[in-house]
Amino acid sequence: MPQHHPHTRLFVLLFSLILPLLSHAGNNGELQFKDICQAYDDQNKMQEFNQCIEDFLAQTPELVVNDNDQIFEKAEQFRLGLEGITNHQLAFKYYQQAAENGHTQAQTELATIYAEGEIVKRDLNQSFKWLSKAAEQNDALAQFLLGKLYLNDHF
Repeated sequence: MPQHHPHTRLFVLLFSLILPLLSHAGNNGELQFKDICQAYDDQNKMQEFNQCIEDFLAQTPELVVNDNDQIFEKAEQFRLGLEGITNHQLAFKYYQQAAENGHTQAQTELATIYAEGEIVKRDLNQSFKWLSKAAEQNDALAQFLLGKLYLNDHF
């Protein structure tokens, strides 16, 4: 049996208690993920919280996003804090998933992340790889950034 973070049960319990209340809330019943996460995170360190989210998503595959555009949007939400939670590691994970599935905007964002070196270690080879993939699909921004990378070794 797989080992889960010790707080996963608490998070799942909290989620199961809050879910019925949120299903009758505003936004046409849209689950306010930030509210659930914030309620849990108030009591824990961010690293433990991140692991709890990962464990929770692993236990609830029906909540995992499979549509490439939705995966990209989830990455944007985590990177920019659009749902009230900023988590660059999860953003990177979602960008990577969408990029591997051929999403050109995700490929360009992933290339930018590698070039900046703030979320992950700077890697111009990875940046070049992802820009090339997006540029091959006629993404104008990727083509422009790829040209800048050729000329300057940076954007």
